Amino acid sequence: MGIDDSLILSTLVRRYREHVLFGTCWPDELQLAKAFSRFECSHGGLMLLGVDPAGTIIGVAETDLGRARARLRRLVGRIYRNVSEMGLVQLGGKNVIFVVFNAVPDHLEPLRELEPAIRLREELGLLSA
Repeated sequence: MGIDDSLILSTLVRRYREHVLFGTCWPDELQLAKAFSRFECSHGGLMLLGVDPAGTIIGVAETDLGRARARLRRLVGRIYRNVSEMGLVQLGGKNVIFVVFNAVPDHLEPLRELEPAIRLREELGLLSA
C-alpha cells in the first residue's frame, strides 16, 4: 500500500512535490531543523511520518501515536515559526501522521515582527477589538 492509495496523501505530495520529508522513524532535532528551514525558504512543505521515500506506507504503531503527535507539536512549535497543520490518515490498518508546513505570504512578513508587541498589548488590554 502506498501514498497513491490515499486521496489526501497523494494530493498533499503533489502539492509540495520536492518539498516532502518522508520518515519511517523519528528524525532527530537537527534533521527537523534543516527540513523546517528548507520548508520556510521554499514557502511550505510536507512531512509524512510512517512513509518511506518510495511512498510505501510503513505506518506508525498505534501505541506510539500520542507520543509522536505530542513530540511533533513541541518540536514544530520550537523550530518552525509559520503556521502548520497536523493530521492522521489510516490506510490498510497503518497510521500515517502528516504535517503541512504553510508559508506566510511575503506581504505579511513585516507583520510577524510586530507579533510580540501586539500580544503584549492584548494581554495588557491596550488593544480594542
